[in-house]
Amino acid sequence: MRPASLPAGQGAALAFPPGSAALPAEMRAVVARFAAGRGTAVVRVTGYRDTEGGDLALALARAQAVAQALRVAGTPAEAIELAAEPRPGPAGRGAEMRLVYSP
Repeated sequence: MRPASLPAGQGAALAFPPGSAALPAEMRAVVARFAAGRGTAVVRVTGYRDTEGGDLALALARAQAVAQALRVAGTPAEAIELAAEPRPGPAGRGAEMRLVYSP
């Protein structure tokens, strides 16, 4: 079992272009660094709509884009939890990753 180099509860906010679920390259780099430090912890990914609008489908698509980037970075699918919120997130538009526990 690989210990996390990030503390439980550690999070990262990710910004997306307005109205888009395409994860920008600089945000993919953030996801890769986060995945490398997660150890065996589960990552909860929450997608949010834009401050300017959007809906739950956009929020979910953003969460799924982050989950895909986590999988590409080596995080097993069973270690990723998805959620979507129909409200703006911490970055105004985007998603958030958070370590929720270490099994």
